Amino acid sequence: MNKKIVSNYILITYLVSWTFFVIAKFVPENFQMLLLFLGAFGPFLSVLITLKIHGESEYKTKFKEQILKWKIPLIWYLFPIGIVIISQAFDATGQILVGSFEFNYSGIKKLYMIIPMVFLMIIGGGQEEIGWRGLLLPELLKKYSPIISSFLVGTVWALWHIPLFFIKGLPQYGQDYISFTLGCISLSLYMTFLYQKTKSTLISGYWFHMVANGITGFFNIYLLKEISPYIEWPYYILIALFIIIGIFLNRNPYRHKLNPVS
Repeated sequence: MNKKIVSNYILITYLVSWTFFVIAKFVPENFQMLLLFLGAFGPFLSVLITLKIHGESEYKTKFKEQILKWKIPLIWYLFPIGIVIISQAFDATGQILVGSFEFNYSGIKKLYMIIPMVFLMIIGGGQEEIGWRGLLLPELLKKYSPIISSFLVGTVWALWHIPLFFIKGLPQYGQDYISFTLGCISLSLYMTFLYQKTKSTLISGYWFHMVANGITGFFNIYLLKEISPYIEWPYYILIALFIIIGIFLNRNPYRHKLNPVS
């Protein structure tokens, strides 16, 4: 693992994204979305900057291969869909049982909305993965186990969102940050598992991130109706279960080796 690449990438990503996010906090709503959009591309832009700083001759080909690789067994395209649907179903069931939400049966008629919501996330989250699972994860896997690498990427990923928790109107505003961080770590474990199986950032990162945001959005908008404030403890139980399963899936001390950056 090249420590300079990892540290510089994280610092540059925070600097680029947080600059736009912080400014967005204090500007009129007309300009806010543009700044948030630009900030969301921080993890991607920082890859280009980091590789430019450190040189990319030996890394460039391998990096492009894993970013663009899409020819993998169908099962690995379906894996993120299954994981996200199961997790959302468990969370929804918990909230319904404690009386925070009720199931909106009429929302089933709009099942087709999952498709546009998923593809909307191409520029609403998926692009981050060129950095998180395209550069950061492969570098960490050179030194650390898949489990430790997942926890590190999940933590960095969660910290990157901090400014968004202070901007009204965004999904993160008012959320419990601890549960959000644990959610990022949980998702990272499954993304790492998929990355090891496919060696594809396109599928393990981009596709997984899009599916997670799209299906989660569909559940929250069309299938659930809030009748009282959200209760956190059912979600904590779900996350604990999913983290345990994610650790089990990544128990193989495999190291994925990339060509070193010159």
